[in-house]
Amino acid sequence: MASKRPGNAGQKRAAKTKARQSRLKSGPTASAAQRSLRNLVDDFTGYLRETELASDAEQIAKLLDVTLTQMGRANPDFDPTAWTPDDAHVLLDIADGLVADNEEAALRIVMSSLTYLAFLDETDSWTGSDEDYAHCMDDFSDFVGDGAAMLEPEDVELPDIAPDDELAALRDLPLMTSLDTMLDWVGNGRDLTPTSLRELADALGVPRSDGESAYDVPKLAELASAASAHIITIDDGEATAGPAAEAFRARSDLQVLRLAAAHYVSAQLMSDVDEEAMLSVVDTLAAQSLLAAMLPDPPLNPIDDSYEGLEPDDRQVALLASERLRAFADQKWLVAGETLDVPPALRRAVLTGIEDAFPVDEPEDV
Repeated sequence: MASKRPGNAGQKRAAKTKARQSRLKSGPTASAAQRSLRNLVDDFTGYLRETELASDAEQIAKLLDVTLTQMGRANPDFDPTAWTPDDAHVLLDIADGLVADNEEAALRIVMSSLTYLAFLDETDSWTGSDEDYAHCMDDFSDFVGDGAAMLEPEDVELPDIAPDDELAALRDLPLMTSLDTMLDWVGNGRDLTPTSLRELADALGVPRSDGESAYDVPKLAELASAASAHIITIDDGEATAGPAAEAFRARSDLQVLRLAAAHYVSAQLMSDVDEEAMLSVVDTLAAQSLLAAMLPDPPLNPIDDSYEGLEPDDRQVALLASERLRAFADQKWLVAGETLDVPPALRRAVLTGIEDAFPVDEPEDV
């Protein structure tokens, strides 16, 4: 879904500077006293109808109308085309007061004002100073950005871990025992049939399935993804020991164990969104929690939170995300005490798994 922030406002600011300075030198521009609030809001509505916000134009303009009216009542000298930093701070104080009870409403108020300032800039309607414009835009952008901040893999600084220490941590994961069980099941080769897969499910302790493919059962699919790190090869309906099976059995190759671990983490963050779109949000929340659990100031443990104050849909998402985190804790990727923490020796594998599940889009060729 496209962002609704006026993303090009800052990029165009420099290009508008000369035009505004020329207008100020050549003579006065229409101020709030010369240009009615009604005309401003009508022009803003027309501007919105030509943007990606067209479907919400009336709603955004109505909110902006209320905001400008209230700002004028609070300060008789308020000029809606020449906001000052003090004006921005007044609005942000109001928004801050709303956050606890209705964060969405607070964000809408600031977002509409941010979009309005972009409109003033792009239509040469701003009559204040460039410094005031930059200050207001930065303050509003910071507020909106704080409400939607997302961690990225590059925000995590991996610690220096001795290869032997990382290898030892990976060896101790329950995942490795499950992969041993899968290799035992494969033996010298095993056809993938409903019967054989039920036997594998029983051996691994996951619910039985009559599916013809291991990927029909989420738990088997996740383990199969880990095994695809050259430990088990599946070809034409037959599973055989892969080229890395021997090194895996010996627990001697760090790269093999790390790759299997990363594949397993990644598979658990890539739900079938066609089955239930809500799960994509759960994936994102779980990944964000894992990233936060690798920062110097880890987050508080939310796993046992009941989320009673949330709306039903939001509560369901939060509870599903908690289930996902609880599973990671059971699998030993995550230590869930007072805070959430990914053990330092496992962070490289976990981070690689997150990067695989949420790849960065490559820029399109121009």
